[in-house]
Amino acid sequence: MRKLILIDGNALVHRAFHALPPTLTSPKGVLTNAVYGFTSVLIKMIKELKPDYIAASFDLAAPTFRHEEFAEYKSHRIKAPDELYAQIPMVKDILIAMGIPIYERQGFEADDLIGSLAEKSKDFPDVQTIIATGDLDTLQLVEGDKVVVFTLRKGVTDTVTYNEKEVKKRFSGLLPGQMTDYKGLKGDPSDNIPGVPGIGEKTAITLIGKYKSIENLYEQLAKDKKPKDISPKLAEKLLENKDMAFFSKKLATIIRNVEVDFSLVKSDWRQNIDKEKLNGLLKELGLYSLVKRFSEMEEPMNEEPKEKEASLFDSVNIKRENEKGIQDKSEIGKILKKAELQKNLIFDIADGLLDIIFNDQKVVSISTEKMFGDKELRSNAKVLFENSGILKIGHGFKRIAKILLERGIHIKGIEFDTELAA
Repeated sequence: MRKLILIDGNALVHRAFHALPPTLTSPKGVLTNAVYGFTSVLIKMIKELKPDYIAASFDLAAPTFRHEEFAEYKSHRIKAPDELYAQIPMVKDILIAMGIPIYERQGFEADDLIGSLAEKSKDFPDVQTIIATGDLDTLQLVEGDKVVVFTLRKGVTDTVTYNEKEVKKRFSGLLPGQMTDYKGLKGDPSDNIPGVPGIGEKTAITLIGKYKSIENLYEQLAKDKKPKDISPKLAEKLLENKDMAFFSKKLATIIRNVEVDFSLVKSDWRQNIDKEKLNGLLKELGLYSLVKRFSEMEEPMNEEPKEKEASLFDSVNIKRENEKGIQDKSEIGKILKKAELQKNLIFDIADGLLDIIFNDQKVVSISTEKMFGDKELRSNAKVLFENSGILKIGHGFKRIAKILLERGIHIKGIEFDTELAA
């Protein structure tokens, strides 16, 4: 399927601003931490998700219909620093240079624009919509794997994607469409949505899980004043706050029919990107590292994955009789023992293979699945990699160390990293 990313601009800018220290500035002294963080997340999304289309939405400063209906809506929120708002125009300039259209509408929040864009995207059966945001308000828009939410869990690098299965897992069986019912009972402190006083997450999930919606719940309460599964005290609380429950659900519901001039052609960022303008903006802001990272996106998004990652041995002519690496347990054991006798271990781990180059310049490839999957071989590998007396030379030790740590091996004796050196 083709992929469309819908960006919640304000949410990601806020997360980026608070996740990164206020020390990143342009050559002119302009704070750029939010711009840098936002753009880094955008690059990460493009690299991982490989979208065909991207569109963004932002809040406007004016009150929305929710504020008009409920004066306390979001009233308790502390106004963000001016330094944050000053960076939003810079973020928008980068999006425009990237050929990404921006949607805003007086009286509506960014989520309402996203909901309406997601609804329009359903007209294209071969397009998957991915909502990129910093909070979970848009989980109500999830629809199977057709519409999913890509969000930040922590900082700007720890991300998670919610499809229908993940929503049910996170909320103990509740469906995306029940998120507004859930908030109708529990409320939402972050938006100052009241809900029913005294009802928390567990009770809200239990009630909506059983009755499916607050409409059905109150219909049952009207028929049976003393339902067996609801205590008299809880039933009284629900009935006393019936109007507030329905009003809270309304406040939490994302509008999906805002008029938006949306088309896939306008959102085809690869066709609309102005690379010269983009590079100029980034250099003007002193974000030179992002100029380099954007080059990663110049490769065709739909090309087949490379057979092997960048490796220490790219310049060596490796001939493998078995493309999956050596599988024989005794042979792998002999190779690991031979490696222990060397003063230097020149190796790489990539694509399920451990490549070791020996003194005779012969590269031997071992199946990591076989090596880590066997208790004895994994023990031999642990002895090898944790021996600080054997100096390790490799390509990308941050990646390699993570692979080994996941198998309980703490690499020691790192001597030289060719990726870091490059």
